[in-house]
Amino acid sequence: MAMKLKLRTKIVGGLFSIFVLAIILGAFNSYTATHLKNLFDTLALYSYANDSVVSVVEAHHTWRFQLLSSVLHGEEFTASLDPETCSYGVWRNGEMPSRIKDAELDSLMSIVDEAHHYMHVQAQSVIALAKEGKQEEAEEMLYHDVLPAAEQSITNISNLSRRFLTLRDEKSKELETYTAESKIITLILCAAVAVIFVLMSVLITRAILKPVKRLVALVSDVSAGNINVNTDSKGIVDDEIGTLTADIYALIDIIRMITADMHRFAEEIGVNGDIEYRLDTEKYAGAYKEMAEGINGSINSILGDFMKCMIALGDIGRGNFSPEMETLPGKKIILNQTLDGVSEKLTAINAEIISLAENVARGNLDSYADESKYEGGWAEIIRSMNHLMTAVAEPMNEIAQSLTEMSNGNLVVQIEGEYEGTFDKVKRAFNHSNDTITSYMGEVGEMLFALSKGDLTQSIQREFIGGYGPIKEAINTIVSSLNETMHEIMSASEHVLAGASQISKSAMDLAEGASEQASAVEELTASLEIINEKTRANAQNAESANAIAEKSRDNVQAGGEQMKSAVSAMEGIKTSASNIANIIKVISDIAFQTNLLALNAAVEAARAGEYGKGFAVVAAEVRTLAGRSQDSVTETTAQVEDSNGKADNGMTAVTKTAEAMEVIAGDVHHVSDMLSDIAKVSRDQADSIGQINTGINEISKVVQSNSAASEECASAAEELNSQAEMLKSRVAFFRLKNA
Repeated sequence: MAMKLKLRTKIVGGLFSIFVLAIILGAFNSYTATHLKNLFDTLALYSYANDSVVSVVEAHHTWRFQLLSSVLHGEEFTASLDPETCSYGVWRNGEMPSRIKDAELDSLMSIVDEAHHYMHVQAQSVIALAKEGKQEEAEEMLYHDVLPAAEQSITNISNLSRRFLTLRDEKSKELETYTAESKIITLILCAAVAVIFVLMSVLITRAILKPVKRLVALVSDVSAGNINVNTDSKGIVDDEIGTLTADIYALIDIIRMITADMHRFAEEIGVNGDIEYRLDTEKYAGAYKEMAEGINGSINSILGDFMKCMIALGDIGRGNFSPEMETLPGKKIILNQTLDGVSEKLTAINAEIISLAENVARGNLDSYADESKYEGGWAEIIRSMNHLMTAVAEPMNEIAQSLTEMSNGNLVVQIEGEYEGTFDKVKRAFNHSNDTITSYMGEVGEMLFALSKGDLTQSIQREFIGGYGPIKEAINTIVSSLNETMHEIMSASEHVLAGASQISKSAMDLAEGASEQASAVEELTASLEIINEKTRANAQNAESANAIAEKSRDNVQAGGEQMKSAVSAMEGIKTSASNIANIIKVISDIAFQTNLLALNAAVEAARAGEYGKGFAVVAAEVRTLAGRSQDSVTETTAQVEDSNGKADNGMTAVTKTAEAMEVIAGDVHHVSDMLSDIAKVSRDQADSIGQINTGINEISKVVQSNSAASEECASAAEELNSQAEMLKSRVAFFRLKNA
């Protein structure tokens, strides 16, 4: 009984010690869990606060861009101008800032408040100026006040985000430190429990060695993995050994429960894929609970590393072939090495693909990747890309060669290679296009060859499709236009030829008339010279008669004879004057005919159009000279008529003088006066005839000029006639359609 009490006392003492340690361990674990929860909550709070501040920064970037668009482009400003209702104001007045106690954070928020409020006040003024139409003032205030304030506010709010990140990093370090310390303390407590348990086992073994052997065997079986031992408690003695046996049975039950939980744990995670499944640590106590928690912690650590790998692989899947991943401890580093290997291969393949794409973009289709650098599926990928380059390069090279042949004028070239899919469609389209172009070019070439031979009766009858239609229409339009133009030129050349012939004939007639006119003027000039000489002689004779009459009355008979001579001379003067009038009439007729010919020449030159411009100038000059000749003839006619009148008067006077000579023989003085009058009249006649001679000289010059112009006109008409003949022969080269 004492033994029982001693054993019981030892066991109770040991169990009490274990119980105390378990309580301490439980209290410590409870405190640790509470503290860890607080640390995790604080970390989550800092992360959430940082995310909310980042969203505020992004909102202010958007606010600044919308303000710029509203002021500069007149767009509607829909964001908030109130610093209390904008994104930062809502965040500032929320519960988040009050939940975080940090002096530096409070100081940063005060700085943000000041710049943020100033930014909104200035923005309200800018919007008001823009609405009032004061665009320059609004832009000035926008660039010098609002935008700098907005930039400062965004910088200050970003400082809040950096402060939250700093607080989060500090709390994360605190969490790591506390976790490490709590693990050490937990291990120490577990070690203490283990030591006390060993001591109690030694005491009990010494006290009850035999009963314990059975238990040892039982424990050995369990240790060997045989947990299906008999744990029936009906035969257990009600003492310390029995209690120990019952405890061992209970331990076996716990081991069975742990084994079952571990089997289910492995099945849920490994088979069913429930990576969030964990052991229920509330079913255990003490070291078993620690073991369960340790298993859960190990799984959390493994899954954490796994999730890191998954995140890195997700970055790779999103195109980041160099993801950042912290270096894992121990043999877990193989995950880093494997991920780095995948990243390196993907980066190299990506570089190969980019290089190939750049070469393709530059038209270099002869570039290939080096597949010897890779193995397995990577080499197969590179091999497939090289095969793709070859599949693209072959048809493209043949197409390029065919296009080069076409550019060199070889329009019968064809793509002969055998291709599939789209390349076969390209080949067929190219060959069909080339056949179409060759056919159209042959049609156009035949048409142009006919045009080069002057055959304007041809036209393209075949239908040209699509964009080739305008080429057909243009060529047919050109041929049609050439036909119309050549018909008009042919008609015009015939008219020009007829007009040139008429002008040439008229010019020849004009030249002959001008020559005759010049001859008549020369004869008129000679007659006037004779008249002038006779008139001067008459004047001298009159003066001599006057002298004789004064000297001697006896010479009256001689004077009578002289008077007869004077009568005869006056008759000659009258006859000469009549001849001059006739000559002047001829000259007038010639001038009229010349004017008429010049008018006809101008009309024919106008009909000739561009070819008759030069001849029209000549015709105008001839007409002008004819007008001047007509004017000179008119003046000469008036002077000749005046001379005739005076000659008639002189004739009458001389006749009367002769008849009265016998009556007034004694009146010598009277005769002398009459002779003086005759002498004066003769001088006047001489002067008039001199003026007539001068006019005739002018007419002679004009007639000579008319003659030269007529000859030039005839030459020009002859040249025009030859040009018209040449134009008609050139137009006859073309075969025209019937109009």
